[in-house]
Amino acid sequence: MKIWELSVKRPVSIIMALVCIVVIGLLSFQKLKLAFLPQVDFPGMWVFVSYPNQNPKILERDVTKVLEEGLSTIKGVKKISSDTSPDQVTVRMDFNWGMELDMIRLELGLKIEELKHQLPDGVRQIQILSFLRRCISLNTNLVIYLPLQ
Repeated sequence: MKIWELSVKRPVSIIMALVCIVVIGLLSFQKLKLAFLPQVDFPGMWVFVSYPNQNPKILERDVTKVLEEGLSTIKGVKKISSDTSPDQVTVRMDFNWGMELDMIRLELGLKIEELKHQLPDGVRQIQILSFLRRCISLNTNLVIYLPLQ
């Protein structure tokens, strides 16, 4: 008997065989160990600035522009992008691979301290966040952002 004849005459058997193969594959995948997985941190940082009850155009002019111009002077910055919403400014910075993230965090914190006097008085909170791969369990889909302030 050929496989297409078997699948037409006994569709339930074929479906059960496929379900067994999928279940065995999922169980095998769950037991699979990842060896030699390098500890690589994504070379990126985010700066979140909270400025409640403000128009995005004012935030763009008074906060985003100041941060982008000031933070672009940090060594190793590959790309800066920003997003301005009514109550918050988000600045994302990508750095060149191989940069020491601890030193970048330190330099970023010092640069933000320098820029604070150029920001409006209504700025409430400035957070620096980074993505650290070593803080994520391989068995979950969670992404953990560690605040640095």
